[in-house]
Amino acid sequence: MTIDRIDKGILTYLTREDWPDTTEMVAKMLVISWNTAQLHLYKLVSEGLVKGKRVGRQNQWTATDKGKDASKQRAASTSFYYCRKTVLLSLL
Repeated sequence: MTIDRIDKGILTYLTREDWPDTTEMVAKMLVISWNTAQLHLYKLVSEGLVKGKRVGRQNQWTATDKGKDASKQRAASTSFYYCRKTVLLSLL
């Protein structure tokens, strides 16, 4: 499967975090709907780039070593990082 800009944003976000993040946290940071975030996270799990676990009623996600490596390689080839922080900073 191909990695699109949402996938890149998710990988970049998860590799920068020191703890597992919920689907809601990922969706808010990337300014996308919860369902879109969930769909892309499961896609990344199927590719071995993200690892997920169920905790109570939440899905929690972390980047795998393969995902961290892929994120570093993509970061070197592109400066795109689509998230709320970037959007807010660009508006200032």
